[in-house]
Amino acid sequence: MRVNLPIGVRRYGDDLVIAQVLDELPLSAAAPSLDEARDKLRTAVRRALERAHPRAIARLGRLPHPTVERAELDVFTRRVAKQWQSDADSSDRLAYTTHVLTRRFGKMLQASVPVLSRSIWTRAEQASEPGVKQGAQPDAQQDAHASLERLADLLHLHENHLSLHRAVPDEFFVDTLEVDFEPLDLTRMPADSLWLDAFSEVRGDDEGDDETPTLYDVARDWTVDDAEERAELGILPAFARDDVVDQLEELVFSSRPAAVVLVGPSRVGKTSIVKHLAYASATDPDAVDGRHLWFADAPRLTSTDPMSGGWQEQCADLVAELEQSGDALYVGRLVQALDAGKYVGSDYNLAQFLKPHLSDRRLRIIAEATVEEWNRIEQRDIGFARAFNVVRVSDPPEPEARQIVASAAKRMSEADNITLGDDAIDRAWRLEKRFATEGSPVGRAIDFIARTLRRAAQAFRAEVTELDLVERFCDETGLPPVMLLDDRTLDLEAVKSRLASRVMGQDEAVDRVAHVVGITKAGLAPADKPLGSFFFVGPTGVGKTELARALAEFLFGDEDRLIRLDMSEYSHPDAYSRLIGEGKEEGDLTSPVRRQPFSVILLDEVEKAHRSVYDLLLQVLGEARLTDADGRTTRFQNAIVIMTSNLGVDTLRPAIGFGGEQGDAAWERHFRKEAERYFRPEFLARIDQFIPFRSLSREVIEAIARRELEKMCGRDGLTARDIEVEFSDTVVGWVATRGWDEQYGARPIKRVVEQRVAWPLARRLAESADDMDPDCPYLVTIDADAPDDTASLGFDLAAIGGEDARQTRRTLLAQVEQIAGLRRRLERCMYGEIFAELEWRVHDFDTSSQTQGFWELSDAPEAAREAEQARELTASVSDLSRELEAIEDLVREAYHTRSFELTGDIDERVEEIGPRLSEVFRELLRSAYDVPDHVILFMPATDPQDPWRKQLVSWYRQLAHQKGWTLSMRRAVPRRERPREDDIDPNERREALWEHARKPSGTVLALEFEGPAVRPILQGEDGLHRKISEDGNAKTDVFVLGEILDWPKPSDLEGERPTRPDARTWNFRTGEVSMRGYVGLEIDEDNPWEVLWPKMEDVAWELAGADWW
Repeated sequence: MRVNLPIGVRRYGDDLVIAQVLDELPLSAAAPSLDEARDKLRTAVRRALERAHPRAIARLGRLPHPTVERAELDVFTRRVAKQWQSDADSSDRLAYTTHVLTRRFGKMLQASVPVLSRSIWTRAEQASEPGVKQGAQPDAQQDAHASLERLADLLHLHENHLSLHRAVPDEFFVDTLEVDFEPLDLTRMPADSLWLDAFSEVRGDDEGDDETPTLYDVARDWTVDDAEERAELGILPAFARDDVVDQLEELVFSSRPAAVVLVGPSRVGKTSIVKHLAYASATDPDAVDGRHLWFADAPRLTSTDPMSGGWQEQCADLVAELEQSGDALYVGRLVQALDAGKYVGSDYNLAQFLKPHLSDRRLRIIAEATVEEWNRIEQRDIGFARAFNVVRVSDPPEPEARQIVASAAKRMSEADNITLGDDAIDRAWRLEKRFATEGSPVGRAIDFIARTLRRAAQAFRAEVTELDLVERFCDETGLPPVMLLDDRTLDLEAVKSRLASRVMGQDEAVDRVAHVVGITKAGLAPADKPLGSFFFVGPTGVGKTELARALAEFLFGDEDRLIRLDMSEYSHPDAYSRLIGEGKEEGDLTSPVRRQPFSVILLDEVEKAHRSVYDLLLQVLGEARLTDADGRTTRFQNAIVIMTSNLGVDTLRPAIGFGGEQGDAAWERHFRKEAERYFRPEFLARIDQFIPFRSLSREVIEAIARRELEKMCGRDGLTARDIEVEFSDTVVGWVATRGWDEQYGARPIKRVVEQRVAWPLARRLAESADDMDPDCPYLVTIDADAPDDTASLGFDLAAIGGEDARQTRRTLLAQVEQIAGLRRRLERCMYGEIFAELEWRVHDFDTSSQTQGFWELSDAPEAAREAEQARELTASVSDLSRELEAIEDLVREAYHTRSFELTGDIDERVEEIGPRLSEVFRELLRSAYDVPDHVILFMPATDPQDPWRKQLVSWYRQLAHQKGWTLSMRRAVPRRERPREDDIDPNERREALWEHARKPSGTVLALEFEGPAVRPILQGEDGLHRKISEDGNAKTDVFVLGEILDWPKPSDLEGERPTRPDARTWNFRTGEVSMRGYVGLEIDEDNPWEVLWPKMEDVAWELAGADWW
C-alpha cells in the first residue's frame, strides 16, 4: 500500500536538515542532507503505519496541501522602560520571526506556526495568504494583515512557551513523502486490543526487536555495537584471562547449548570475563555465529507486572525466545535463583523452573558464584548444580595479577583524565595484597583505585599520587599513615608513652603491646595469623580493658574499633553456634569482624566460656580465619585478639591492695601456672604474649584519681561558662582512698569523681548562678580537710580579675561575633549560584582543555582567560575562608585562656581582612553581569524642582564620592526644544534627547554611574523611594536601565504612572529607614550610607543570584 504525506523541510546551514510530517503523524527526522532526512523519516513512518489500525490510516493524506511563508509577528512583551504603563499596545512587542503554514478548507483558511500546536481560522473570501503577494488587492492585503495580527495575538498569549533564541531555519518549504508499507493484518492481533489505533507489538513481525519481545522487556542486550555505549556499560576487554574466556566461549557458543557457572573468590574477575565475552560477540560476531549475550539477574527474571500471567509465564516466553534465537543469557549470581520467585504458600523458585531446560541442554546460560555460594547451591539443590559446567576462576600468579591491576588502573585514569603513576598503582596492589580480608586482592585493588580516582575527579584533581592512595587507605581502614608510609619513622617510645598515659602502672604490658605495633609497621606480621594475640591476666580493675581500648584508638583511630564480647554469656553448649551464626542469625564474632576487619577483639573473662569456644578460637589464633554457618569465611589477619582472665587471683597471696610487692617473675609464674591448669596446651601455644597485670600501688591509684579529676575540670559545661577548677593534693588522696576497691580495683574511681565531686560542684554553681556575672571568669577551689573517710570536700567560688579583665572579655566576645558575621557572609557567597558557576567554569576548562584539538579552537584563548580569572577568584574566596576560620579559633582560644594581650593583634587582622572580603565580594558580583561597572538611574518627577528628588540626588553624589565612582547627570530636553522622538535612532537618543545638567531639575533626571560593581550595588535602587516627615510626605520613582537596553525616550517616563513596589522608605518621624529585607534602620541625614551600605551589598547579592538563575 502507498500513501503520500505532506512534509515540512527545514534547513539550518549546510549540515542539518529536519523533515517533519505535516499530518496527524507526529514524526520527524534530522540528518545532514535532505535525502538522508527523507529516508529516515520514511522508515519511521513505515514502521508506524505497519503498526497502526487501518481505520487510522484511512484519515491520512486527506488534508489540503499546506503552503508556507516566512513572517515577522509582534509577539513578545517589551518589559523595560514602559513596564509601568497600563495602555501598552502591539507596538510595545518585540518581533518574532517564524514560518506560517496555511491550508484552505473550502471557504475557510487555517493559519498556524510549527512551534505551537494551535491555529486560527478565517473566512477564505476575507483573507489571502499570510504573505502579501505582489498585485494583491488592498482589501485582501488588509485581511491578510489582520490574519497575521490575530496569529500574533494567539502567540502572545503563549509567549512563555516560545523563545527569542530559537534558531530560525535558513529555508522552510513543503514537500511530499511517498511511503510504501504493508497494512496491519488484524488477525495477528489479540481480539481484546482491536479497539486501539496503534499497537506497540505485532505478532510475527520480521524485525529483530520483535523476534524476542520478552527478552527486550526483561533483559539487557550486552552485544552492543556502539563503542561509547559499551564503555558506559563496562563491556570492555579483560586482561590476562584469555584461557578462561576461550573456555567459556567454547562451552557457551558451541553447536550444542550448555550452561556454565564461573566459580571463584569474590572480586576475582568473573563478571569481567563475561563482559569480555560480550565485547567479543559485538566486535567479532562471526566468532559466535552472530549470537547475542543478554543480561538479567534472578530478581529481574521473576519480577512481573501485577496484571500479567506471573513470572513463570514470563520466563517460559523468555526460554522459548532463547531457544529460537540461540542467544546466551547471563543471570549474575546463581545463588539468587534458589529463592527468586518464592512467595507465601509456594516454595517454587527459579532454579526449579530452569532445571529441566538446563538438563536437556536447550539453553545457553552463564552464571557466577563464589566458592561458598557454590557449596550452598550443591547442598540445597544438587540436581540444579549438576546441570552446570563448572569453570574455576582463581587468582592469577602475582606477575599477571600486578599486570591486570596496572592495566585496569591505566584505563580508568585515562577515562577520567587523571594522572596515575606506576608507583601509586604498585602501592595499591601491595596494600590490598597485604590487608585484603575477603575476596581476591586483584579485584579489591582495582576497586580501591577506582574509588580513589572517583574522589579525585569530584575534587577536580588532575593527579593521584602514592601518598593520596595511602591516605585514602588509612581513611577506610583507620590505620595511621605512619604505619604504612616508609618515609615516616615510628617512635616506639612515643607509642609507649601514649599507651601509658591511658594505662598507668602496667609498664611491662604496655611495652609488650607496643612491640606488636612495631612489628606491624615493619610488615613482619605473618599473613596467616592475627596481627597479635594477647592473654591478659591479673586482678580486676588494673587496666586490662583500658589497654585494649587504648590500642584500638591508637592503631585504628577510634575506640569503636573495639569488639568486646563478655565470654560469661557464652558458657552454654550453644556458644559455638552463637559466635559463628546459625540459620538467619549472624554470628556474634564473625559478623562484626567481617564488617570491620581492622579491629581489636576483646574476649573478656575468657575462662568462663564453654569448652567448644576454645576449639573455635584455635582456628582464629592459628589460621586467622573462621567459616560461619553459611559457608562464608571471615579472616582475622588484620585484627588483634586480646583475651582477659582473672584466673589465679583468688589463690594469690598476700591479698591484693596497696601493699604486697612480689617479683615480676614470680607474679607471672603464678598466673601462667593457673592458666596451664585450666586451658589445653595447644590453646596457650597459639597465643603470642602472655601478659600478667600487677596490682596497683598507692602512687598509681592517686595518679588515676588525678587524671579523672583533670578530665572533670575540662568538661564543656565549665569551659563554656569560663569556670576554672583547681583541686589540692588532699582531694586527690581523698578520691584515691574512696575509689579503690579490693574486689573491683580502680574502677570505682570514676564513680567517686562523678557522684562525690562533680554532682556537689554542679549544686554549688546552681546555687550561685544569680550572683555570677556572665562576663566574668570564675575560679572554683576544691579542698578536703583530710584524705581519710571522715573528711568532706569544700567548694570555694571566686571571681577572677577586675573590671579591666571583664571589659577585655567583652571585647573578645564582640570580636567573635564580628568574625562570625564575616564568615557567614563569605559562606553565603560560597554556597551561592554565582560561586558554583565559577567553580564549574574552572572544572569545565580543566576537562575540555585536555581534549584533543581544544587549543585549535578560535575561542580557546578567551576560555583560558575566563577560566583563569574564575580560578583566581575562587582561590581568593577559599583563602579568606581559611583565614577567617583561623582567626575565629584564635579569638575563642584567647577568650577561654584569658590571653587578653591578643586583642590588639586580632583587631589588626580583622581590619586587614575586611577590605579584602569587600573586594572579593565585589568581584563575585561583577562576574554575574555582562556590564557590571556602568548603570543609569532615571528619576522622573511631576515637579521639575522636586525637593525630595534633590535630596536623593545629593545623597547619591555623596555615595559616588565615598566609593570613588564617576557620576554624571543628564536631564530630558524640555518638550518645546525636544526633536520628534520617533525620528531619533535609538543609538542617538542619549545625545539628542538628554542634555547635561548641573542642577537636579527637569521632568526626568538620568544619573549615570561608572565604577567597580556599580550596577549590582545599585540594582536594588529600582523602585519607589518614599519620604514620611512632619512637613509632609513625598515619593520619587527610580528606574534602573537594563544592561543592554538603549536610552529610553523621555516621554516613556513622563506623565502619570501606576504605583511601583517600594525600594526604600525614609520615615523622618521615627528616624528610621526601611528597605528590601530590612526595617528599623537608623537614619543619619548627614551620611545615610554608613548604615545602608552593608544592607545594600546583601540586597545586591540576592538580586545578582536571582538574575543569574
